[in-house]
Amino acid sequence: MKFIIIDGALLRNKSLVPGGKLIISYLSNLQKAGKCYYGGFEYLSDVLGLSLEVTTKICQSYFKRGLIKQDSDGIRLTHDFSFYCTYNNIQ
Repeated sequence: MKFIIIDGALLRNKSLVPGGKLIISYLSNLQKAGKCYYGGFEYLSDVLGLSLEVTTKICQSYFKRGLIKQDSDGIRLTHDFSFYCTYNNIQ
């Protein structure tokens, strides 16, 4: 992927950490292309320029909150992420 499109509502959401916005946007861009992420946290952190610790912490938090899930196809968003962009209760 050469670039990531970040939804404006997601970008303005002050309750999400910047790394979380990148992860959500990356997964969303993959889903729009009919794909999902099947690599490890190491590769994801490298692609997004985040530390492995930050990437792992954010992803684990999003798994617990039900924003992302992992199945046989890989890691994907569980819902239309634009629905969550305007809410302030996710981190």
